[in-house]
Amino acid sequence: MHIRTLKPDVFPRLPWDEGEIVASFGAADLIRHYDGGWELQGGSPSDHAVAREWCAHFQHDATFPSLPLPVTAAQPEAAKAIHNRILIADDDALVRGSLAAMLESEGFVVDEAENGIKAVTRAIEHAPDLVLLDLNMPHWDGWTAFSQLDRVTPLLPVIVITARPNQYQKAVRLGVDAFMEKPLNIPILVRAIKNLTNEDQNRHVRRITNRAFVTKLLGGSGS
Repeated sequence: MHIRTLKPDVFPRLPWDEGEIVASFGAADLIRHYDGGWELQGGSPSDHAVAREWCAHFQHDATFPSLPLPVTAAQPEAAKAIHNRILIADDDALVRGSLAAMLESEGFVVDEAENGIKAVTRAIEHAPDLVLLDLNMPHWDGWTAFSQLDRVTPLLPVIVITARPNQYQKAVRLGVDAFMEKPLNIPILVRAIKNLTNEDQNRHVRRITNRAFVTKLLGGSGS
């Protein structure tokens, strides 16, 4: 049985307003926020490597509540078993680099794909624990990539991130786990990623096959 076909077709919008810091992914600079937090906004880094280098420099001074234990510390076996591989599928290298830098600072392992075909290929070759999926991509857009991912890995959590308007209802019809419009709200996105990657598989199956299931609408800057 194809699991996602059990999801309902139409549900009302259920906004999930958590957090206030918003990041605009028109660029990839990491900066300190006035209250000691951080966000991605403004600037014009030249390429992917600059975003990562800036993140590493920034992280030296910033405080991240969810940083992994230092490599010299003995980590419990349970911590090592946490699912933490994220696939970022977006045709914008600055977006991918910024998201990768942010997720790596939170202890995730990141893989990247610049189009839909590569996203599906990477997901098959190196199974991720979650996919961040943009819609406006060449060589299969996000919806085509999602349909292929849903066939080969129907239990793989997917968060659609897009600047394309009026796509939430389609996300609900197709059974996407979560949906966020750009500009992205980074604290909310990180929380959603952690919640989905830490979800027990049995609970995940029960949740997405429940007739009351609805795609989580993650609050953005306009919420």
